[in-house]
Amino acid sequence: EEGMPMLGKLLAEHYGFTCTVLFPIEPETGNIVPSYQNNIPGLEHLAKADLMILLTRFRELPDEQTKYFHDFIMAGKPIIGFGQKILGETWVAHHGEHAKEGARALIDGPAQLADHPILRGVNDIWTASDVYTVKNLTQDSQVLVYGQPTKGMTPDTPLIWEKSVMPMAWTKDYQVEGGKKGKAFATTMGASVDLQSDDLRRLIVNAVFWGLDMSDQITPDLNVSIVGP
Repeated sequence: EEGMPMLGKLLAEHYGFTCTVLFPIEPETGNIVPSYQNNIPGLEHLAKADLMILLTRFRELPDEQTKYFHDFIMAGKPIIGFGQKILGETWVAHHGEHAKEGARALIDGPAQLADHPILRGVNDIWTASDVYTVKNLTQDSQVLVYGQPTKGMTPDTPLIWEKSVMPMAWTKDYQVEGGKKGKAFATTMGASVDLQSDDLRRLIVNAVFWGLDMSDQITPDLNVSIVGP
């Protein structure tokens, strides 16, 4: 309800994308109710969308709404989000201690990934949402960023090296039976408090360009400033 409008405005104002943000709506009141699991009006916009960004969990939508997700996946269009069948892993557990430990991204990965377009200009990410457990990441996933919990809830707190390192961002191809091949970017980061990180916003903006086969337009200094309040 905060992070997605922010990303939509950023991508629209800085780069001219047409962005549509959808919310869970309680039918009785017409209000945005994050915990209402069964209604996201407007999903028909996916029929003409070039890319989808998901920040959802625990949804059980009616068939007439789920159909638009199905058609999007069958068309092999690019997706940014978090979930196992398409994106490589699903929600498992907190790895850091929630609300007590933050997460530090370990950007210096394998040399062969140093030039990945999604990592251009990404140097430092700290997020207030902790590191999440990743146990069964599919073998066709390419990890771009690993993460380590921090001992406190501010960026200057030290790393907790006693805990194992976990993947925090990766790419993978997906394809469902009868559908076209598509590509996905997934990250366990992305809560609204996380998106205060300039370089996390940069990571996601870069992933949008990568997903749309516009990697040649990714530069280390793309504008990722927040638009408006």
